[in-house]
Amino acid sequence: MEFHLSRGSAELEWVTPGTFRFSRWWGNRLEAPQPKQRPSVAFEAEDRREEVVFRTEQLAVTVRKMGVLLRVDGADGVPLMADASEILPRKGGFQWEREAQAGTRYFGLGRRADATLDARGRRLRAEEPFLVASRGYAEQHLASGSYTFDLAHSRTDRYGIEVEGADHIEYCFYFGPSIKEMFERRLEVEGPPKRITVEDLGLLAWLTPGMLRRPGVANERTGGGTWSDLRDSLLKLVHGSLSGTLLGEFDLAPFLGSRAELYDRALQLATLVPVLRGAAASSLRRRLTPYLLTYAEEARERGYPIIRSLPFQFPRDAEASTRADQFMLGDELLAAPIYTPDGTRTVYLPQGIWTDFATNEVRTGRRTIRISKPDGGAPPLFARNGSIVPLAPEPGSGPMVLHYFPRLGGEFFIYESDLEDYSQVHAAPAGSYLRLEIESKKTREYEWIVHHVERPKAVSAGLWRYDDALRNLHVGCRARAGEDLIVNIAMPDPIAGGGPATQ
Repeated sequence: MEFHLSRGSAELEWVTPGTFRFSRWWGNRLEAPQPKQRPSVAFEAEDRREEVVFRTEQLAVTVRKMGVLLRVDGADGVPLMADASEILPRKGGFQWEREAQAGTRYFGLGRRADATLDARGRRLRAEEPFLVASRGYAEQHLASGSYTFDLAHSRTDRYGIEVEGADHIEYCFYFGPSIKEMFERRLEVEGPPKRITVEDLGLLAWLTPGMLRRPGVANERTGGGTWSDLRDSLLKLVHGSLSGTLLGEFDLAPFLGSRAELYDRALQLATLVPVLRGAAASSLRRRLTPYLLTYAEEARERGYPIIRSLPFQFPRDAEASTRADQFMLGDELLAAPIYTPDGTRTVYLPQGIWTDFATNEVRTGRRTIRISKPDGGAPPLFARNGSIVPLAPEPGSGPMVLHYFPRLGGEFFIYESDLEDYSQVHAAPAGSYLRLEIESKKTREYEWIVHHVERPKAVSAGLWRYDDALRNLHVGCRARAGEDLIVNIAMPDPIAGGGPATQ
């Protein structure tokens, strides 16, 4: 839809029923708009005396004719975003304000070393002008320029946007209602990056501008290799994931000459970061290859970052919005890297039952715990109840290991990069039985490790052993390519469901 104004022009383009792009020009456009090859979007238009309303099945966008102010409501009439002032040209750019509804939290705007995720009450210069609002939308500003956001800092009921060095305004609006859905809609605009291979996990050459790092942003080194640098690197990774960076990166080189304790902590963080620079990967990182590769492919297909802030995964948990120093690695693993000289830290566990990946200790969620540096050099990881976590074989040879944490059912689609296809693994309780299933695209040795169960009465297939100390069941089996391999486990009692919670 084009608007011919007394000063310049404006354009509103529907990308999907939940996404639109808005542009505003004050002079003549320097170039004609390029036609977009997109599916058509059904909408209705209503021309009123003072405004025009455009409706899709998901959104209603009202454009006030005087001043070209936009208001966006959900299909249910719930207000989402609203301009509170006209966009005004200023020397070398533009500025305007929007309503900041009470209780709305704001995330994103680039890699920042802020300890709190919610930026409400702050005035920030945005490295990445991608703003996520807990009210159910995200806005991505596309016009080149330097952006500053006043997020209810000067006025508690407004947030202001200032841009310098721009000749027009252009942004995309992504309706949620969840952050995951916002990122899916962003992918529809940006388009997918190149498919990732095993070799790519350690390289930067394949990174795609716009999706993985915007053009013009220099690759950032952590600096002098101090404890403060390590903390800032962790915080920037998490903030970056909420700002549209799908694959976070970390440079280990500045820490190579640091004290042993600091280097060890930096190496633990490096183990979990999708793109690593400055050193070879650790043993655990190599074993995480199938896990990381699968989520790298999901980043390509669905637009989700591999490093996921807690609000991304737990949007209704208010406490999660305060935690910028921990993250989910995919859907299954909660990572809490230690970045302090004393080797301790607090960790917030969201709702659920969590297993310490190193000790097999069980913790209940919705609470904060204190942990110490783990033995063996592995970073602190907690697996959520109902998760399946695949690990590559130990160096040399051996089976692919499938860790399963009952009692909820779980599944994992292991991306086989050489085949561009998925092997599927499933696990779920079924009464007094436990069913493990593998649909493998390759002939491969597997070992199930089922955590927190009683010693079984019988196992229908494969070689098995039981670890009495940890209460873990190990089942080894060989799956042929194209075979649906099912293992049924007869349990003496209903599955223990994680064992007693440890305080």
